[in-house]
Amino acid sequence: MRESLQASGNIQTHSTPLEGVAPGRFEATRLDGRHILVIAPQPFYQDRGTPIAVRLVTDALLSLGARVDVLTYPEGDDIKVPGLTIRRIRSILPIHHVPIGFSWKKVALDIAISNHLRKLLREVRYDAIHAVEEATLPAILWRGKIPLLYDMQSDMPEQMRRDFVFRIPPVQWCLDRMQDWLLRRSDAVFCSAGLAQRVRRANRTAPVFEWIFPGLAPEVDDSSRRDLRKKLGIGDDERAIVYTGNFAPYQGVGRLIRAFRKIRAVVPEARLVLVGGLSSHGSPFPPSSDETGMTWVPRRPRHEMPHYMSVADILVSPRDQVGNAPLKVFEYMAAERPIVATDSPAHRIMLDETRAVLVEPNDEALADGIIGLLQDPAKAKALAGRARQYSLEHLGWTHFVFRLSESYTQLFSLRADSDAD
Repeated sequence: MRESLQASGNIQTHSTPLEGVAPGRFEATRLDGRHILVIAPQPFYQDRGTPIAVRLVTDALLSLGARVDVLTYPEGDDIKVPGLTIRRIRSILPIHHVPIGFSWKKVALDIAISNHLRKLLREVRYDAIHAVEEATLPAILWRGKIPLLYDMQSDMPEQMRRDFVFRIPPVQWCLDRMQDWLLRRSDAVFCSAGLAQRVRRANRTAPVFEWIFPGLAPEVDDSSRRDLRKKLGIGDDERAIVYTGNFAPYQGVGRLIRAFRKIRAVVPEARLVLVGGLSSHGSPFPPSSDETGMTWVPRRPRHEMPHYMSVADILVSPRDQVGNAPLKVFEYMAAERPIVATDSPAHRIMLDETRAVLVEPNDEALADGIIGLLQDPAKAKALAGRARQYSLEHLGWTHFVFRLSESYTQLFSLRADSDAD
């Protein structure tokens, strides 16, 4: 990395070392005085994938000195932080409990966001727009000359393919062309780890940055860990296999449950703990009991996740071969627990054979990978230690803030050069 970032054009910034970083290593260009609009077409704030990522973005922008407005859905927890304003749209229809992924509820709310955005941009002058996922479409339509950063948290055509209607080839073709159109008309793109190649095929000129999120890594004392294991019904001699996250089909929770039946037959002391499911996804497994060896924990606040990860003998990410990297893996690595994950390009952004056990995305391979690690404590400890070390060196908060600063420096520089021409 360069030791400092200097803006060009009319951006007025100064470089300030990031907290906790040795002087001379690298510096982040501040965004003092900049007013940035983040458009988040999700319930904000909620403890789930994309809203968590958006919260990290807003916290980083605020730490760099920017003022931030978030245009978002009516649903979500308010956050009271100096410099942050949450602007909630109003919908004609009383819409609540917006699910993860495509839904007609989201379509109705996204139309409302577009209408609200058009009025907002007439009233408030912003220095940049940070548009998340499908919010990029109305942002392109109404932004005028405001610099636009497309926050591509997922490959939308791939995500929508899970619905039968969107698997029809002509429909997929249209969705792919629409996403290419959005990418070509964005000044810069921040994409989920694993999607950079897809972005560069559509836009060869815009700066492309891959999200490398910081993992939560607070220390959990042994007493708290023992108390939680007891609360979850995990005996002193039992081996806890833990999954955290939502139960959407692409997460592979059903695959993990089927694999666990084989694991339990080979390792009777194994127990499966699934943290984070919602009733809207249904319960893909029978009620928890001593016979099944499974414990289901409904969604918990994000700040509690390190505690649940700390009770694990193994952490698991069994998701399908989708293009975007799961946030949970960044936190798994910081937790210093051995990881078993499906072998996919998205997981390989952070993981390799030196930091995790990577398996084919099927029941048998997943079961074999977990059993092998349960039976080899020395290997499990070594993998966990190397994952933790990688997290400390490459995935910290400092790196995240610096990367965001770098992206906005280039965004403003490009716009300044364009205006000069």
